[in-house]
Amino acid sequence: MKQKSYFGIIRLPLNKILDKHKGREGVSILADKDLVGKVIHYYDKIQVAVIKLAKGLKTGDKIKVVHGEKSFEQTVESMQLEHTQISEGKKGQEVAVKVDQEAKSGSSVHLA
Repeated sequence: MKQKSYFGIIRLPLNKILDKHKGREGVSILADKDLVGKVIHYYDKIQVAVIKLAKGLKTGDKIKVVHGEKSFEQTVESMQLEHTQISEGKKGQEVAVKVDQEAKSGSSVHLA
Protein backbone atom coordinates (compact mmCIF):
# COMPACT_ATOMS: atom_id res chain seq x y z
CA MET A 1 0.00 0.00 0.00
CA LYS A 2 1.38 3.41 -0.96
CA GLN A 3 1.51 6.13 1.64
CA LYS A 4 0.17 9.51 0.62
CA SER A 5 2.46 12.48 0.96
CA TYR A 6 1.41 16.11 1.16
CA PHE A 7 4.12 18.77 1.31
CA GLY A 8 6.67 16.17 2.36
CA ILE A 9 4.53 14.82 5.23
CA ILE A 10 3.89 11.10 5.03
CA ARG A 11 0.35 10.23 6.02
CA LEU A 12 0.01 6.87 7.77
CA PRO A 13 -3.17 4.80 7.86
CA LEU A 14 -5.12 5.26 11.12
CA ASN A 15 -4.53 1.67 12.30
CA LYS A 16 -0.74 2.22 12.21
CA ILE A 17 -1.09 5.39 14.28
CA LEU A 18 -3.30 3.63 16.83
CA ASP A 19 -0.88 0.68 17.07
CA LYS A 20 1.98 3.10 17.73
CA HIS A 21 0.17 4.64 20.72
CA LYS A 22 -1.41 1.45 22.09
CA GLY A 23 -0.77 1.06 25.81
CA ARG A 24 0.67 4.54 26.33
CA GLU A 25 -0.47 6.28 29.46
CA GLY A 26 -2.62 9.33 28.81
CA VAL A 27 -3.50 8.32 25.25
CA SER A 28 -7.21 7.66 24.89
CA ILE A 29 -8.90 6.66 21.66
CA LEU A 30 -12.66 7.02 22.04
CA ALA A 31 -14.89 5.04 19.71
CA ASP A 32 -17.38 6.80 17.44
CA LYS A 33 -20.12 4.60 18.91
CA ASP A 34 -19.67 6.51 22.18
CA LEU A 35 -19.79 9.94 20.50
CA VAL A 36 -22.74 11.94 21.83
CA GLY A 37 -22.05 15.18 19.97
CA LYS A 38 -19.87 18.27 19.56
CA VAL A 39 -19.69 21.50 21.54
CA ILE A 40 -20.73 24.32 19.20
CA HIS A 41 -20.61 27.15 21.76
CA TYR A 42 -19.47 27.72 25.33
CA TYR A 43 -20.77 30.44 27.66
CA ASP A 44 -17.91 30.94 30.12
CA LYS A 45 -19.67 33.22 32.62
CA ILE A 46 -22.46 30.73 33.27
CA GLN A 47 -20.40 27.60 32.44
CA VAL A 48 -22.82 26.22 29.86
CA ALA A 49 -21.88 24.26 26.75
CA VAL A 50 -24.22 24.07 23.76
CA ILE A 51 -23.93 20.57 22.30
CA LYS A 52 -25.15 19.49 18.85
CA LEU A 53 -26.28 15.94 19.58
CA ALA A 54 -25.25 13.05 17.32
CA LYS A 55 -27.38 10.70 19.44
CA GLY A 56 -29.65 10.89 22.48
CA LEU A 57 -28.50 12.17 25.87
CA LYS A 58 -30.31 12.04 29.23
CA THR A 59 -29.81 13.77 32.54
CA GLY A 60 -27.89 11.37 34.75
CA ASP A 61 -25.66 10.16 31.87
CA LYS A 62 -21.92 10.37 32.53
CA ILE A 63 -20.07 12.21 29.74
CA LYS A 64 -16.46 12.87 28.81
CA VAL A 65 -15.64 16.18 27.12
CA VAL A 66 -12.44 16.04 25.03
CA HIS A 67 -10.55 18.89 23.34
CA GLY A 68 -7.06 17.97 22.16
CA GLU A 69 -5.18 16.46 25.09
CA LYS A 70 -7.47 18.03 27.70
CA SER A 71 -10.54 16.20 28.93
CA PHE A 72 -12.87 15.92 31.90
CA GLU A 73 -15.76 13.71 32.97
CA GLN A 74 -18.98 14.66 34.68
CA THR A 75 -22.60 13.63 35.13
CA VAL A 76 -25.23 15.59 33.20
CA GLU A 77 -27.27 17.25 35.93
CA SER A 78 -28.98 20.06 34.01
CA MET A 79 -29.99 20.25 30.35
CA GLN A 80 -32.11 22.81 28.47
CA LEU A 81 -33.61 23.13 25.03
CA GLU A 82 -34.66 26.67 24.04
CA HIS A 83 -34.57 27.84 27.70
CA THR A 84 -36.82 24.96 28.83
CA GLN A 85 -35.55 22.33 31.24
CA ILE A 86 -35.56 18.84 29.64
CA SER A 87 -34.58 15.38 30.87
CA GLU A 88 -33.66 13.94 27.48
CA GLY A 89 -32.19 15.36 24.27
CA LYS A 90 -32.61 13.71 20.88
CA LYS A 91 -30.28 13.34 17.90
CA GLY A 92 -29.96 16.59 15.94
CA GLN A 93 -31.01 18.89 18.79
CA GLU A 94 -28.79 21.64 20.17
CA VAL A 95 -28.98 21.37 23.95
CA ALA A 96 -27.41 23.51 26.68
CA VAL A 97 -25.62 21.56 29.42
CA LYS A 98 -24.19 23.01 32.64
CA VAL A 99 -20.52 21.92 32.85
CA ASP A 100 -17.95 21.90 35.66
CA GLN A 101 -15.00 22.99 33.48
CA GLU A 102 -14.36 24.91 30.26
CA ALA A 103 -15.65 23.12 27.17
CA LYS A 104 -14.24 24.88 24.11
CA SER A 105 -16.10 24.98 20.79
CA GLY A 106 -15.17 21.92 18.74
CA SER A 107 -14.79 19.67 21.79
CA SER A 108 -16.21 16.20 21.31
CA VAL A 109 -18.61 14.79 23.89
CA HIS A 110 -18.60 11.03 24.55
CA LEU A 111 -20.37 8.70 26.93
CA ALA A 112 -17.94 7.91 29.77
